[in-house]
Amino acid sequence: MEAIANISSPSIREVHYHLPESARQSLIQIRCELDIFATLASRTSSEEDDVVRLSPTALSQLFLRMSTQMGAALDGCLTPSAYKALGRQVNP
Repeated sequence: MEAIANISSPSIREVHYHLPESARQSLIQIRCELDIFATLASRTSSEEDDVVRLSPTALSQLFLRMSTQMGAALDGCLTPSAYKALGRQVNP
């Protein structure tokens, strides 16, 4: 599959991909979570109680979970034959 990317010129031929509803919902959830973390990170406050602290382990787990969710959403867009071509086992 070849994708053509040209953000500055939407009139150029576009390639469309099939996105199952479950994959779409996963991507929406990930986007919402990223929005929440962006809002938290951008908050400024002089109050010590308002500071949000996350350990490196918590951040690592967060990014790993989001990466796994995004991978599953993207894999959900593959046909069974494309999935097998990547050397992955098709789930029944």
